Amino acid sequence: MHEPLMGSPQVRALSEQLNVIACVLREARQEAGLSQRSLARRLGKANSHVSKIESGLRRVDALELYRIADAFGLPPSTLFERVASRLSEPEPGPISSD
Repeated sequence: MHEPLMGSPQVRALSEQLNVIACVLREARQEAGLSQRSLARRLGKANSHVSKIESGLRRVDALELYRIADAFGLPPSTLFERVASRLSEPEPGPISSD
């Protein structure tokens, strides 16, 4: 029997990746001294838009990531590098009791 789609390894991996991106964006927003509301205003979006991104519930495409970097006053390459670096970190393995 096939595993349900929602519990598939691919869906779990995507969810983990979205959470990494959300974390990087939240940290960068805080470093820039912006609230979610002020970032949303700069992007011309609703507050819920930023909230969903930072909760890992909404995907961000490259163009949107570019616009977010600009709102933070960062070169887009810096934000892309932060995301890429975090996504390439090895996942923690199980804790051994040896």
